[in-house]
Amino acid sequence: MNIDRISIYLTSVPLKQPYELSFSTVSDLESIFVKIIAGDKVGWGESTPLPGYTSDSKFSVYSNAEILSREIIGKNLEDAKRIIGFKDGFSRSAPMLAIEMLSGEITWTGQTKKVPLVSLIKSKSRDTIRDEVATAFKNGNHTLKYKIGGNVADDLERASHILYALPDGAKVRFDANQGYSFTDAVKFVDGLCNSKKVELIEQPLKVQEWSGTRRLSQHTDIPIMLDESILTEEDIIKAVEAECFSYIKLKLFKCGSYKKTERLISLALENELKVIIGNGVSTALGCFLESKLWDKTSELKLAGEMNGYLKVDMPVINDITEDRGMAIYKDQNIADLINESVLAKYTVSKKELYL
Repeated sequence: MNIDRISIYLTSVPLKQPYELSFSTVSDLESIFVKIIAGDKVGWGESTPLPGYTSDSKFSVYSNAEILSREIIGKNLEDAKRIIGFKDGFSRSAPMLAIEMLSGEITWTGQTKKVPLVSLIKSKSRDTIRDEVATAFKNGNHTLKYKIGGNVADDLERASHILYALPDGAKVRFDANQGYSFTDAVKFVDGLCNSKKVELIEQPLKVQEWSGTRRLSQHTDIPIMLDESILTEEDIIKAVEAECFSYIKLKLFKCGSYKKTERLISLALENELKVIIGNGVSTALGCFLESKLWDKTSELKLAGEMNGYLKVDMPVINDITEDRGMAIYKDQNIADLINESVLAKYTVSKKELYL
């Protein structure tokens, strides 16, 4: 089966509300989609690079998708996979996912699936934080998440409001997105008033600060999760050998392919690392595929973070929904579910390649 046609879309999908991180505020999901046609079959892939999280930009990913597409047009699927390679990176994930879909490496059960989702708390004042926590728990979200990594005193004050309002049976994840120095991270973990309700602290220090992150993990009983630090098999082994990390975060786009993400999940679980799946700045296509990957970790019963599709008004796939804190989807071929009229509405640039 040879590749006959490739379409590459650069899109900008506005969020319902700005999404604040330690390094930037996101107002739009700037995603690159790739549609590949081979014979009578269609495959789709997505990549949503986030400046500050990755060195890739929307323009570099869009450009690289075109370069790779020119190299694989007319090739059979196996040759196309070899050309793209199974390396990590946002630049490869969109065409690789489309090819994995075409080649049958992503399979579909036809079953309706449910995945527990984390709920992001966005408020900053005491009363609105407490109201938002209560609403999230009432809606069925038993795992909440809050972004930190700025001023430590402000972060601790807001954390105290969250922990005060958090009902029994609920947990919170604090995500610093590499925003802290070692000193500030120590101040934060030492200043938490009820750490038993804290499930974990995510990526408190810079990617390269393995030594500092190890010392922080040894300093506190609160589990530390690595996200930006984990891209490859070697990174997972490094985390295992450190003997002080409990969790890692995996996202489809940073891994570069569906099959590679599966391999990394298996490697982590074999080495007794807990794995959290999900990308809060992916569209419904990526969230759908990450919901499938969550099945590999379902015995851990950890809330997934593939909730980017809930942040927009018009998702490119309507067949993944949410109810009572659960992502709900029917595990069917995603190529049949893409709403191309919605995609066209948000497309700012498009490339077409034909044989």
